[in-house]
Amino acid sequence: MKVINNTLNIIRGVGAKTLKFLVYIGIGICSILTSKITILILVIALGMALVQVSTGFREEVIKKEEEMIYNNEAPSIDYYYDSVKLENYGDNMAITDMIHCYQDATGIDKLPTNIVDSIKELENMYSNDSRKFSFLYQDLFSGFTVSYNADGAIFTASTIKAPAMIYIYEMASQGKIDLNEKLVYTSNFYHGGSGIIQTKPYNTEYTIEELLQYTIYESDNIGYKMLMHRFGRENIYNFWQNKGAKNIFKHNTIWGYTSTNDALLYMRELYQFSKENEEYGAKLLEHFKKAKWKLITDKNGEYNTANKGGWSNATIHDIAIVFDENPYVLAIMTNLGDGNYKQFFSDTSKKIGKLHEDYWKYKVDTCSNIKLY
Repeated sequence: MKVINNTLNIIRGVGAKTLKFLVYIGIGICSILTSKITILILVIALGMALVQVSTGFREEVIKKEEEMIYNNEAPSIDYYYDSVKLENYGDNMAITDMIHCYQDATGIDKLPTNIVDSIKELENMYSNDSRKFSFLYQDLFSGFTVSYNADGAIFTASTIKAPAMIYIYEMASQGKIDLNEKLVYTSNFYHGGSGIIQTKPYNTEYTIEELLQYTIYESDNIGYKMLMHRFGRENIYNFWQNKGAKNIFKHNTIWGYTSTNDALLYMRELYQFSKENEEYGAKLLEHFKKAKWKLITDKNGEYNTANKGGWSNATIHDIAIVFDENPYVLAIMTNLGDGNYKQFFSDTSKKIGKLHEDYWKYKVDTCSNIKLY
């Protein structure tokens, strides 16, 4: 037992990164020594060290993630209009006046009471529960936005896969990436958690397109790692930084931080790409519509969305384009852990759906006074 304890103390001091090296050393020693008892002692010590170091490493990861998602402040809700593309069909034309009416910003003091009450209800829902982290809603046509703590940095979980996949498809549309290129799955890419490639044999070949589909449909961690290794974190970082993302890939990791403001950029880019490029953009949007893990719904509780969810320890997120009569983006990021997160996402989704519907009814009533004929 003294030998085991001494061995454990040595291994604890070196940490997880050198554990693999020590295992190899131990195997080498065992191959030289003839004493079965000595071999058994070394095997037991190394096994115990592996469990202790792995557990300690996992606890450290969880602690770091929780530090990213807890926010001790209670920010107030924000209400604003984002900039949108204004169509101009000519001066003094009724159709131009009508389009601009639908897109014109309206001060919160002029909004109907039911809309103001919905915004206050959302604020109370978030500010009265310290577990909730942030959300952002934006109407894609008018830029009408309601958000809470939207710039707060938070651990990405698997939502980071959305901007990476959008980047790959946009580069493919420009002829810079061949979606038929094949990559080989080796043991270096193994990653537990979500996905089905981990159940497949090593040395299996996958096309870029297949890996992309696995990454979106199944949230496959191995598929994501293989694609990131092939195309590089730095390229994706530069792509999204140029579009205004503030939190993506700040650190040398393929995971890292995000925010609901960054998530808005991802989903808005996806929507615009789908409208501008039928061959690649529309196809990519269909991939996100088929994602299997969904939490955000429309106002009727239906999963009528193109989305990318994420779940890692305490962090549970979903970011989505919601296909209402007039589509909108909704991003919800939380530290709900194993709590009743499905009910929370459902409640928020329905409240946002009602707010969105009421807002458009108000706009229709206001703008219908414009005389087209």
